[in-house]
Amino acid sequence: MTRVRALLAEARGQLDLARALGYATRRELDALYGALEQIEDKTESQGSALGLFDRLAGLFDRAEASSNASEEKSPTRPPALPDQAPI
Repeated sequence: MTRVRALLAEARGQLDLARALGYATRRELDALYGALEQIEDKTESQGSALGLFDRLAGLFDRAEASSNASEEKSPTRPPALPDQAPI
């Protein structure tokens, strides 16, 4: 297996993990899987690598922003009850 193939397999594993942990929406992950498949197809045919990861970088940025927004909505510690002092 070439280095590129190994890296693509690792990327697919990371997407599987992100899906299992709910780190992005189904639509975002489907787009990332699609971009990964395009990269796999282009590297299989030995085509030019110019701009190969541009789409993928944008999709990761969008998924990260979505994940960060959902983290802001759900704090890691629940708010204190009115009759309790904050921790």
